[in-house]
Amino acid sequence: MLLVFVLGVRLAAAARGYLARYAPSNVVIDHARAAQPQWRWAAALGALGVVLLVVSRLFAAAVEAGAPPWLNVVVLVTGWDGLKFGWHAVGIAMRRVVARLRPRAATGGGPDGVTSGAATL
Repeated sequence: MLLVFVLGVRLAAAARGYLARYAPSNVVIDHARAAQPQWRWAAALGALGVVLLVVSRLFAAAVEAGAPPWLNVVVLVTGWDGLKFGWHAVGIAMRRVVARLRPRAATGGGPDGVTSGAATL
């Protein structure tokens, strides 16, 4: 029985690793995370999240109106991806704010890093 459990855990881990690398939503999020935090990434991911949540709601309404019940899987996937894109958009926006504030705090100066009123030798 333990052998079956171990095999199941290994298969689940392999499936998770495959999806983490090759699922389209994960590829987009990994690309956005690897880049410098920019407002355009946050806006794009946020907009994509909203669109996916709207699509999820439309599919849910279609299922309620009599569409095939297997569309519930589409509702779950689009809803989950919409929430995931939305949270990552918030995270990228927060990383952008932190990246923008960090040089000012380190140098004590303005946006260009020059301290006003300090004499340089």
